[in-house]
Amino acid sequence: NRYAIGSDISEGLQQDYSTAYVYDRVLHEFVARMRSNRIDSMSWAKMLIDLSDYYGRALIVPERNGAGISVCKYLADHKANVYVNMQPAKVGGAATRVIGWTETQQSKYDLCGDLKEYFRSTKGRIYDRVLLGECAVFIKTESGSLEADEGFHDDCVIGAGLAIQGHYWLPAPEKEKTPVTGWLAQHQKGAQTGWTV
Repeated sequence: NRYAIGSDISEGLQQDYSTAYVYDRVLHEFVARMRSNRIDSMSWAKMLIDLSDYYGRALIVPERNGAGISVCKYLADHKANVYVNMQPAKVGGAATRVIGWTETQQSKYDLCGDLKEYFRSTKGRIYDRVLLGECAVFIKTESGSLEADEGFHDDCVIGAGLAIQGHYWLPAPEKEKTPVTGWLAQHQKGAQTGWTV
């Protein structure tokens, strides 16, 4: 559970973008981004599974609105490691499992607040100019909704925010010991045998 993948999904009609961000939960950095406005949602779902497998079966947090509904179904059918949210039921009923992140006004505020806190904690270590550009034009409208300013996109903001949501949803990542290589490995090997390099 070292990596979490957040994905905003579009239809692939060269308008909005499908985006996916891979978040390294140990380094606290985004380590990869996929972004296209030409890939249909089913092909995008297959690419998300491949991306998850590449990063050790990382958790996928897909958006569940619009084209994302069919992607969530595809991910569930193919037994991907996918984010599941428990929706409370009416009085007396059982809670239902909902695959993917459902965008509501409140959930979008939570996502943006968590992403904003992440930006504060990194102290300027964000290496993605596209994400920073979209954050610069992400506004609160007069009606109170959060979205990109007219003529701009917010797909990277949502994708990165969903990766952070996956980070908070998972248990703490296991610390991995980095193998010692190079001169330090030689020195340690020499110290064990009585010789030093």
